[in-house]
Amino acid sequence: MNRARRPALRRPPPLRAAGVGVAFALSVGVGLALQPEPVSAEEAGGATSRVVGRGDIVTTLLGWHRPARGRSGDATACRWITFDDAQTEFLVALAAAESVRPELGPLVDLLGAIEDPDALAHADVQGWYCNGTTLSFQLVPRAADGDVATNLARRMITRLPPPQIVLSPPEASAVPVSQPVFISVPATAWQPITAELTDGAIVAEVRATPVGLRAFPGVPDAEVVTCDGPGRPFEPESPASVETQARAPGACTLRHGAATQGPGGRQLPGRPDAWIGTVTVLWNAEWRVAPGPWRSLGTIPRTRLVERVVAELSTSIEVTAPPS
Repeated sequence: MNRARRPALRRPPPLRAAGVGVAFALSVGVGLALQPEPVSAEEAGGATSRVVGRGDIVTTLLGWHRPARGRSGDATACRWITFDDAQTEFLVALAAAESVRPELGPLVDLLGAIEDPDALAHADVQGWYCNGTTLSFQLVPRAADGDVATNLARRMITRLPPPQIVLSPPEASAVPVSQPVFISVPATAWQPITAELTDGAIVAEVRATPVGLRAFPGVPDAEVVTCDGPGRPFEPESPASVETQARAPGACTLRHGAATQGPGGRQLPGRPDAWIGTVTVLWNAEWRVAPGPWRSLGTIPRTRLVERVVAELSTSIEVTAPPS
């Protein structure tokens, strides 16, 4: 993803990304107070369960270990925090509004440094958080990514998988302005996830079910699209037109209201090479100590970046004079 570069704001020493093939750390200084908090945390029947980070459900059987609580005055003024996927979506939406807030140009550079949109699924976006403001960002690999459930001593980590998204037309293709882009998730990736942690008579269970999609095209002032269900792919062999299929029940489509290039592939002045947006799978998560009632852990997003070249199409009308 190549974006027009802007001079970075003067801030503390630059940070470095680790192990992802890009030097990806910027000083932004835009007053982003984005402290990560658990989506939900509950205790019941000798166990606790909470959501942390980017879709990790941590279930712990009590009586094993609890981290010591520091005194309020012991908090470090500056520290690294990990953004969850909802916060990452917010950052992408802020970056798209750079025409309104020019100081966000460095954040656009940060997103544009990711060459593979799927890289975000296997890494965490972290921010350097000082006195209520996020100043800088870096991308670091996630630990133990890919395991659905990891069992430690009296603790279970249930990890929601990265989104498996199908786009029609595919990302490598330029799409005309306002043409629907179909978003869908294959049936194999649209399955509930369950996990169980047992110790003696205590059985803690976690389950998460995908319920919908959320998408942002990356165009300034664009609206977020939300859809129930996994969407449905475009069917090129169908006699129904593109617009008819876009209006069909279950379809989930995204439209880009502004181009990045003109007719013939000409780069438009002041526009990026491609719009950088997001597609998110929404999961409803629950847990319980069996055989008790299920308790909600809320809706958990799992997000990936989407890069899209959008083209203006030229039209011409040929007028033929009637025969004399």
